[in-house]
Amino acid sequence: MLRSVAYAQSTDETRYILNGVYLNFRDGKFSLVATDGRRLALIAKEMEVPAESAGAIILPAKTVSELAHLLDKGEKVKINFNDRRCAFEIATNKDTNGLVDSIYLYSKVVEGNYPNYQQVIPKETHQRIKLERELFLQCVHRAALVCSEKANSVKLKLTSNLLEITAQSPDFGEAHESMAINYSGPDLQVAFNPAFLIDPLKALTKDEVFFEVKDEVSPGVFKTLESFVCVIMPVRLN
Repeated sequence: MLRSVAYAQSTDETRYILNGVYLNFRDGKFSLVATDGRRLALIAKEMEVPAESAGAIILPAKTVSELAHLLDKGEKVKINFNDRRCAFEIATNKDTNGLVDSIYLYSKVVEGNYPNYQQVIPKETHQRIKLERELFLQCVHRAALVCSEKANSVKLKLTSNLLEITAQSPDFGEAHESMAINYSGPDLQVAFNPAFLIDPLKALTKDEVFFEVKDEVSPGVFKTLESFVCVIMPVRLN
């Protein structure tokens, strides 16, 4: 879950409230959110949350990367938190006496109110296409090779049963990729920063992802059949 959202954290020091991952335990759900203002990633799992344990914290970016490494070392994690601090106890393995070894990670939390992320997620349904994640990732990655700092966008063009992925820059030339898809909606094209497409595709493990798009000025949305959503702002087409 952490890896599914961590790439979307902000690195802008002036927006310190976004320099981390928001953990929310309430309403029978455990949600993780990260955003840098231009993209937002959210993943949720149903979980019993007793009323007295409900609450939310913003985990600093350094703690997020440390925790992501440590979680691989154990099966279960226990989380304690208050308004200023949090503690993670990761049960690793049982020793010969049957005692459980644990790794502890203590951290401050980012103090402040996380923005209302729900209003960023588009409500109306867009054109929805089902994509082979790995194939789409490879196509975007190859197209992005010709991008430059001045021309850092990849264009997606949807026509009947076809998705074309193109990029061009004065420095490196042009790239053109295409993949067959099941699509019968209107022709449309929209451009994105290639990193915003690549990051969620790399972080996910499912073979299939859904991509929703409305027009060239509206955000694109990645979804999976689990409760994962990634909203990315488009780059304006010249």
